[in-house]
Amino acid sequence: MKIFFFLLGVPRGMLFPLTVWVSYMWLKTAGYSNSVVGMCSLLVIPSLFKLPALPYLLRVQWGQWAGGSNKARLLSVSALLFCGATLGAAFVTPYQLIPFFGLMIISAMAASVVETMLEMLRLDSQYFDAPPLSQDSIVTYLGLGDRLGSIISKPVFLFFVAMFSWPVALVGAVVVFLIFMHAAHPLDKAWASVEKKAHPETELKASIVALRERWGWVVFVFPMLLLFNESFVRPMIGVMLVDAHFAITDISVGYAAMYAGGIVGTAALIHFLPQRNDVQRLWWAGALNAAVNALFSFLWIYPSWTSMMVLMFLSGASQNVFLQLFRIILGQLCTPNAQFLQMSFLLSLWALMAPIAALSGVFADIVRWNYYFVILGLLYIPGGLMVLRILRTRQ
Repeated sequence: MKIFFFLLGVPRGMLFPLTVWVSYMWLKTAGYSNSVVGMCSLLVIPSLFKLPALPYLLRVQWGQWAGGSNKARLLSVSALLFCGATLGAAFVTPYQLIPFFGLMIISAMAASVVETMLEMLRLDSQYFDAPPLSQDSIVTYLGLGDRLGSIISKPVFLFFVAMFSWPVALVGAVVVFLIFMHAAHPLDKAWASVEKKAHPETELKASIVALRERWGWVVFVFPMLLLFNESFVRPMIGVMLVDAHFAITDISVGYAAMYAGGIVGTAALIHFLPQRNDVQRLWWAGALNAAVNALFSFLWIYPSWTSMMVLMFLSGASQNVFLQLFRIILGQLCTPNAQFLQMSFLLSLWALMAPIAALSGVFADIVRWNYYFVILGLLYIPGGLMVLRILRTRQ
């Protein structure tokens, strides 16, 4: 089962880098302005529709070719739709902007369904007819696979772009995605055992009302404000590096350093302020991550390969600690019998930042890269205040 979840983690880590991140980077290298490139943030919006649509999608009979479990069939259909739309975008190329963007929207919609089904599989794992595996172990192996998938779809992907071309690299990445999905194919057997057993389900509206009654309206503002900085910073790091005239191969190595930092951050998480509770640790981790993000403005002013490598490594480490603690806190905010719906809803609130983050390119052009990351670093303050509000509510 450990290998099963590791293999599923790899395609999960490839989903959004092959849609949103690829769109940012490809449009930028194709010569589009930062204002146009920033609009790629809108590709995140389809993830808002996956949660209310999921009950209807699960009622559809998706044929018999993928086995007896309807969840496994929905996952397979969504994965194939993701691959088909992504391959279509590879051959259209961003020089035909409207068709390219349309195909990437379809790809992002399918990716959001695949990601949701994999999260459902993780939560359903307690009902599998298999040797028991703790949720901590499942999260660990999914996370390791996720990191490998992200490495394949960012630094390794950029290396193949430099060696060949964007379409060739994208086709190769889709093939790797399909290989890992096929290698983890005992989905039907796993989910068939789940569907024989009753497990609690809660309506979406009821689960949202329960959240509000427990924490107040602040719980709905909390994810958006806390992740405001991330929504603007992460997609634009690669764009800034292109503007700073770093070669694609150098940017590839930089992203490799970022994921190396992420692995170190995962390993160091248990040692991060061990005397404090999780909410306090989240506040400090967010402040540290915002400070590291702000340093990217100095990389623009004083560009060097060594500075880029060090900063990318630190960025990966700080972001991973911050996001892991963020997920831990979200899990603690949820009620046990509605955890899947409430977690999915709270994470979907992040996507509400997409229309605002679409202005990231315009904002970068106005304030220039000299000040872009510094200003966004300071905008962590409202999110940090929300963390303190949650802390006071819990006490």
